Amino acid sequence: MTNTRIVLVLITFFLGCCCTVRITKADNPVLNLTESNLQEINSKTKNHAWAAARWQHIMEVAGDALGEEVLLPPRGGNWHHYYVDPEEGRPLVPGRYLGDWRWEHHNRSGTKTYAGDPSDPKTDYDGVLILNQVHYGWTNKLFALSLSYRITGEDRYLDKAAEILNAYAAKYLTYAIHDNAGGQDLSRGTGAGRIAAQGLDESVWFTRALQSLGLIWGDLDGGLRAAVEEQLLRPGVELIQSCRPLGVHNIQCWYNAAVGMCGYLLKDEALVQWALRREGNGLEAQLESGFTVDGHWYERAPSYHFYALSPLILLVETAANNGSTTYLPRLKQAFDAPFQLMMPDFHLPRFNDCRNTYLPEYGDFYEYGYARFADPDYLPVIARSRELSAEALAAGGQLSVFDQALLYGPAQPERGSSPAWTNRHLPGTGYDVHVAGDAADPAIWLAVKYDTQPAMGGHAHPDVPGFVWYARDRMISADPGIAEYGAPVHGGWYKTTLAHNTLVVDERSQPIRGARSLAFGETDGMQYSVVAADGIYEGVSFRRAIILADTSTVMVIDGVRAKAPVQMDIAYHQRGAWGKRPPGTQWNPPDKPSYRYLKGAEISSPAREQRLSTVLDEEEIAVLIQSPEPFMLITATGPGPDFEPVPAMISRSVGDEMYLAWQMRTDGRLLSMKIAVPRRGNSVMKLRLGDRRLRLDLWADRRDGYASPDPAYIVIK
Repeated sequence: MTNTRIVLVLITFFLGCCCTVRITKADNPVLNLTESNLQEINSKTKNHAWAAARWQHIMEVAGDALGEEVLLPPRGGNWHHYYVDPEEGRPLVPGRYLGDWRWEHHNRSGTKTYAGDPSDPKTDYDGVLILNQVHYGWTNKLFALSLSYRITGEDRYLDKAAEILNAYAAKYLTYAIHDNAGGQDLSRGTGAGRIAAQGLDESVWFTRALQSLGLIWGDLDGGLRAAVEEQLLRPGVELIQSCRPLGVHNIQCWYNAAVGMCGYLLKDEALVQWALRREGNGLEAQLESGFTVDGHWYERAPSYHFYALSPLILLVETAANNGSTTYLPRLKQAFDAPFQLMMPDFHLPRFNDCRNTYLPEYGDFYEYGYARFADPDYLPVIARSRELSAEALAAGGQLSVFDQALLYGPAQPERGSSPAWTNRHLPGTGYDVHVAGDAADPAIWLAVKYDTQPAMGGHAHPDVPGFVWYARDRMISADPGIAEYGAPVHGGWYKTTLAHNTLVVDERSQPIRGARSLAFGETDGMQYSVVAADGIYEGVSFRRAIILADTSTVMVIDGVRAKAPVQMDIAYHQRGAWGKRPPGTQWNPPDKPSYRYLKGAEISSPAREQRLSTVLDEEEIAVLIQSPEPFMLITATGPGPDFEPVPAMISRSVGDEMYLAWQMRTDGRLLSMKIAVPRRGNSVMKLRLGDRRLRLDLWADRRDGYASPDPAYIVIK
């Protein structure tokens, strides 16, 4: 038996023998947790080691809070996206507490120390920690205390929770309303708050507090309830309601959750109706219009999918517990959608404004989802998530006190079968997925992205049509995702076209416009997607075929046509260290967004063919680029996911037409390849790849007299 297992068994034994569970019976309004949920938590913690370990962690948080003086800072907090090194753009690391609500703030390497300056939001680093460590910290303690009280019935937990609530009721209205630009503008996109610098974070704080209040509201002294209602809850939700309505948006989901949960707690029907049915903004609007037909949150950024899903769960669950059960089934597709984009290592691509998204780290969502929908497809994620949590606790780490595994998860679910990775055509969302090899263990997983539109909101990236791919247990070419929004590198690189695998014209990022799928299919063992981006630049048509040729080979065939000569850069980023790099001369990138972040840039003489490679985990991934006309190649290194240095290959041509064929091989051994366009202006491209012949007509839908609804873009022999 492992040491971890012994510890968990001992914890289970201790809790089962020494902690008699008594659930209080006060008249508490029901929000997210019902009496049945509490009884299940009781049973799970007594009979299952994984639940006992989580419960022990919550009891430790509550126990530590009992001995802590409730001291609140004299002000609200700042926007966490400003907590970045002003030189490197990377998140800062909190250092020594200096007293008087000030800390040291270090860069990642520990070579520089910064002091916060509250006169400017961008340098108010102390304000970030005031929000994240202090104000959010007290909501964590409040929930741990409230749940501990409801499970054990020990008044000391209730008394401490009441002390925290009393402190906030006395302090809340003394905090100035402030936004993340240093003003008091409630009409800003993220609103304003008192505890936080935006209505968004204010709502997050209130939903956490309300989850606690739903457990103890009826047990609190009547005078304290009145003070909390009049000096904290009602002013707080009134402030949130005063923020500019955002329509269908992840921030509006948090506004709705805070207001709706408060309405159910106080039995205020007007607040409930505002949260559920306010035209164009309420819960019903979010569920009706917030998801694509495939079930993805409309912003198409996987981490934002879960960020929006979190308040939706809170409000839907609260509504269901109060008789409005019609919303619950509509969440099912939102739990299913991430599996459509899941890679063989259970990560999701960092499309648009997306952070690293490893599905087992969102396992508590699927604990809740399995409890409500009993879908066995969720079980592999739950199993991996529980393993991660056990390892974290055994190593002295912490879990969220709001962890839905303990609150809702099944006691002992089956592990479930391994997921099957399959090809998927998702034109309603704008993604295609191709898989080569065994469905249980794909040799290559590739995703094509083509639908980016202004309607997707401010989290879209200008990068269509783009692609990412995975092979040999890691990403080969990854979407870079995001940096902290307050860092210049976020807008200067991560959210630019050049940072992605697609076309840049005249060194300008694309506007946010959509592309469209022309074809998706498989023929003669080759899988393909064909995409048209005819409006990303005025007067320019960009067509791209992405082909999974076999279990080792990715092919990309590009065609660009312009009404007037332009400079065309087609970028491709491949992880690893440079292996083969064609000879070139030093190239000084222009001082423009994106280009200025390229390091060690060189440019080659014009040629019709270039061979390159990167070395990743001691394996060579080879690249061959060909064109019927000579093109220049810029090679450099740019920021990748989480600032990882990633080799960049930029094929450059000036004119009104450009054709390129890219071959990427995971085994380092390139196939023979030849591209040909018989005559200038002809839309038919011919390609030889090994012993195969491909005929591509990327503009088949524009040929005179062509009426077929399914044009033959690709013919393979």
